[in-house]
Amino acid sequence: MHLIRESVWEYFCSAASANLHVVLTMSPVGDTLRTRARNFPALVGNTVIDWYQPWPQQALLAVARAFLSENSKIPEHLHKTIISHVVHVHQSTFSYNKQVEEKFRRTNYVTPKHYLDFINGYLKLLEDKDNFIVAQCERLSSGLTKIAEANVQLSELNEKLGVQKVAVSEKTAACESLLLEISESKKEATAKKEIATEKGIQIKEQSKVIKVEKTEAEEALAEALPALEAAREALQDLEKSDITEIRSFATPPEPVQVIGECVVIIMGIKDISWKSAKGLMSDPNFLRKLMELNCDNITQAQVAALEAEFEAAEHYLSKVNGEIAKLDSKLEDLKVSYERASEDRRILQEETDIMERRLIAADKLLSGLSSENDRRSGNYEERIVKLYYTMPRIGNQEEENNSISHLFQIVAFNDNDFLKQLEISIRYGFPMIIQNVEEFVDPVIDNILSKNVLRGGGRQYVILGDKEVDYDPNFRLYLITKLSNPKFKPKVYSRSSVINYSVTTSGLEDQILAVVVRNERSDLEEQREKLIHETSENRKLLKVLEDSLLRELSMSKGNMLDNIELIATLDETKIKATEYSLDAYIKVFIHSLHKALPDTHLVNRLQNIIETLTNQVYDYGCTGLFEKHKLVFSFQMSVKLEINLKNITVQELDFFIKGNISLDPPKRPCPAECMDSVYEQSSSTMPVVFILSPGSDPTADLAKLAERWGSGGSRFKYLSLGQGQESAALSYLELAIARGQWLMLQNCHLLLNFMQDLEKKLDLIAKPHPDFRLWLTTDPSPAFPISILQRSLKVVIEPPNGLKLNLRNTYLKIQPPSLEECTHTAFKPLVYVLAYFHAVLQERRKYGKIGWNISYDFNESDFSVCMQILATYLSKVEEKGDKRIPWGSLKYLIGEVMYGGRVTDSFDRRIVNTYMSEFMGDFLFDIFQPFHFYQDGNVDYRIPPNGSRDDYLDAIDSLPLIDIPDVFGLHPNAEIGYYTNAIKEMWSHLIELQPKSDKDEGISSQDIFINQLATDILVILPDSIEKSKFTSEGSGALSPIKVVLHQELDRFNMLVDCMRHTLISLKKALLGEIGMDDVLENIAYCLYNGLLPNSWCELAPATNKKLGSWIDHFKKRVTQYKEWAQRNMIGVMWLSGLHVPESYLLAVVQKACRKKHWSLDKSTLCTVVTNMLDEQDVAQLPEDDTFRTPVYTTLLRRNAMGVGLVFEVDLPTTEHSSHWVLQGVCLSLNND
Repeated sequence: MHLIRESVWEYFCSAASANLHVVLTMSPVGDTLRTRARNFPALVGNTVIDWYQPWPQQALLAVARAFLSENSKIPEHLHKTIISHVVHVHQSTFSYNKQVEEKFRRTNYVTPKHYLDFINGYLKLLEDKDNFIVAQCERLSSGLTKIAEANVQLSELNEKLGVQKVAVSEKTAACESLLLEISESKKEATAKKEIATEKGIQIKEQSKVIKVEKTEAEEALAEALPALEAAREALQDLEKSDITEIRSFATPPEPVQVIGECVVIIMGIKDISWKSAKGLMSDPNFLRKLMELNCDNITQAQVAALEAEFEAAEHYLSKVNGEIAKLDSKLEDLKVSYERASEDRRILQEETDIMERRLIAADKLLSGLSSENDRRSGNYEERIVKLYYTMPRIGNQEEENNSISHLFQIVAFNDNDFLKQLEISIRYGFPMIIQNVEEFVDPVIDNILSKNVLRGGGRQYVILGDKEVDYDPNFRLYLITKLSNPKFKPKVYSRSSVINYSVTTSGLEDQILAVVVRNERSDLEEQREKLIHETSENRKLLKVLEDSLLRELSMSKGNMLDNIELIATLDETKIKATEYSLDAYIKVFIHSLHKALPDTHLVNRLQNIIETLTNQVYDYGCTGLFEKHKLVFSFQMSVKLEINLKNITVQELDFFIKGNISLDPPKRPCPAECMDSVYEQSSSTMPVVFILSPGSDPTADLAKLAERWGSGGSRFKYLSLGQGQESAALSYLELAIARGQWLMLQNCHLLLNFMQDLEKKLDLIAKPHPDFRLWLTTDPSPAFPISILQRSLKVVIEPPNGLKLNLRNTYLKIQPPSLEECTHTAFKPLVYVLAYFHAVLQERRKYGKIGWNISYDFNESDFSVCMQILATYLSKVEEKGDKRIPWGSLKYLIGEVMYGGRVTDSFDRRIVNTYMSEFMGDFLFDIFQPFHFYQDGNVDYRIPPNGSRDDYLDAIDSLPLIDIPDVFGLHPNAEIGYYTNAIKEMWSHLIELQPKSDKDEGISSQDIFINQLATDILVILPDSIEKSKFTSEGSGALSPIKVVLHQELDRFNMLVDCMRHTLISLKKALLGEIGMDDVLENIAYCLYNGLLPNSWCELAPATNKKLGSWIDHFKKRVTQYKEWAQRNMIGVMWLSGLHVPESYLLAVVQKACRKKHWSLDKSTLCTVVTNMLDEQDVAQLPEDDTFRTPVYTTLLRRNAMGVGLVFEVDLPTTEHSSHWVLQGVCLSLNND
């Protein structure tokens, strides 16, 4: 059984060895491949490496032919043109990528996959467009047919309409003549009929009245006299005024006149008329007579007269009725004729209306469809040509994060449920955004980026980690990074479309223009937004109307010109078609708009906005810059403004910054912004990040700011971050957000991982309390999250630059009550001395190693504590009545404990103690010989007279803004190095800010240059120096000098051997004979950039030299070592050429002690400065006393660990030692 298992295992191993193939794919871009090959040599030694170089043109042509030649949708005569164009586009991207990298330092990679995707994308676009065109042609063909039919109908209609118009004109004229005749006859008949009608009505009314009266009379007579009496009583109701009113009628109404005539007849008057009736009524006794009238006396003649009057009226009525009958008969005949003529005219008018409507419809249809006819027929030729000649662009993706992010699922790689959210989005087809992507993209999404979708079992799925996740084709993935210039690997570019959404000048101008209009003319901005919305809606409506038009055309039956809905649809389509016509900088811009002075004149208003915006942008930028970068920012901003005004050109700027560097008089620096300005720019949703420099701490200033704005005391919280403070910080944050408190998180650079959690917490804040503020402090750190910096107001905190500004800043932070807490007369002057001392210590830092060997963080807390010490000691002596000031105690506590406690270097401590001796003593108050910190013909630095804080501030304001080195006790030449280094640094920054020119030329090949330089260095390398046989002294022991020589040669030979070995190995590595390890890679980099390799630095004496000057120094060392080895002793030793000069100096002392029989621990070196320039001038060693001065290996002096000091020498001097101490005098064995 055991043998069987072994046999099976052996068979498995042999089968695996024979059939198992492992393929590793790696990109040569970056350091990954190099690092892996170095760490795992078997990758190079035990594998077959197949390098995939960029495809040559022949391969590109072959691939394009394979994909495009057999495509039937491409015309045969265009095959070669399109194939050549595809190849040209792909090859041109390499040169464009190189230009982008040189000009903008942005890296982009193009791989063969891009080429294949390019061709496939073109074919897919061609297929889609072809199908689209076919579908559109089928969709529009019926409409074009109907339009053609309308053209034919229009021609026929025009011919018929010409004949019809003549007939209509004749019929219309006849109808008009007949209508005129009918109208006149009808008018005459109507007039007579009106008269007859009136007469008939009157007669009928009179007859009715007579009949009624007759019947009543008969009845009255029948019923006897009571009725007569009743009539008389009725007469009594009439008043005299009624009779007078009736008599006043010149032409009474017909009934009144008839009654009046009847009365005349009854009264027996012959003249029967209204005139006679009026005569009767004029009698005053008219009513009485009527009442007394005897009815029996009415004669038969009077009755006959009354009857005759009635019959005449009847006869007249009959005559009138006869005439009316004749007129009615004639009118009926005319009506019949009129109706017949009207019918003929109506028929003709209807035919005319139909023709006119069809003509109008035809005009509308053909004019309305003319554009459709052109668009749907003639334009297709042009569009098809464009389709064949216009190539799609690689990565044509134009969705912006700000406009789509609210529609998608947003996650980050470091979210706890990232994989779960991604799985859900893939399974259900939800679009997803992965934000805050770094340069390294998690390989877990490689299958998604590669679209490695598998099919099996009737489903589509992808491998996500160790799971099979169903894939929905609607799934989309967007990766968003906040890095301004990310360096992605080529696989990212080959698997995704990388789009740069950085703000451009034109884009920023458009956004700013919208902000200006919104603030200055909100009505125009609202109108613009409305038009944009309407334009979008009209585009959608145009499609709907077009479909409606085509539907009406296709469904139209019979005569198309009679389709009212079709014409209305076309009118609606045409009517509708004519009814249309950036975060932090935008906030600064809006703030500038509100702050700019208003003006009714547009030009003045724009100028006010420009000036305010320029100042606001400068202030906003300066708050987030260190002092050394503000000048670069100011210059860059000024240059951009001048270029925009066309006062200078880019070529002039390029010549200026790349020409000879000369020192100009320094400009006055812009003073730092106060905390109130920072607060005004902040908001509850915008954190404030304080970027600290050595010696700065904004805590005290922020606490005072909180007091001024009502957020002091318990409303101001602060927490110093460190390990384990994450939960406490989040608790403080939640409490501050809810209650509107101020929260200060200090030392954020110590807990960078927590910053990502902090950012997520801030993203979840919807509506924080308006008074909430978040303040963050951090040291400059490249690892600080960019996303927090981008959303924050950045403020650089550093000590003011200059003695005046430093003094002013110190006094502004002193509360007036603090100066009054001690009543000793020397307190206020000594506070000023202390502030001056504090400012001098800080200002020495800008002079580098001349100022301090080690840079120290003197800050406000040092000054505050020392001020309390002054107040305490002076109050005590004043209480005791002792006028003497305890200078010794003050010097010790201030110089040795508080400020001296930070100083670790002995020579730096000597400087502090010297300042204490110069600034502390009774001489400060000597009235006969007044004290001056510094005085010359132009300026006087002295102690101001005793007064209030404002008085001291006024004295400080009178000081010059720019200080000369003499003020600090330094030599005037000290600022030469300071300004030289400052301008060099500024120039390097300016060159980095400018895009590289296409004309910049460098080494054609980096490898050729490195190989040639390595060869040149190998030529000058000496052989290892052989040690000569040292003669023994006495008992055979070597002398101390020869021991040092032996040690120096050992070190030197090790250096030479290392240089030779590494250079030879580098040349082999460049040829590909051996692998490139870390050491060789560093040597290649240093040789190319003119630096000293690290492996050589470890074996060589400390130096700051570049490679070229170091090689010259190396040659001099070779000469000295060879001479020393040959002669065993040299008269003059060049200490700079020794590896350990301290050993040689100690050997000299030992040799002298042996010769003079001195005690070694009681012997030291004495030095003197001579004017000898040649070693032949040295006859014997001087024996005079000298002055002690440090000697360093390099100009970097010594570091915090004490490395760099060789020994101390005594230099003769007639000046007080403090003069040289404050000037930072030293000796250096090497320069830069």
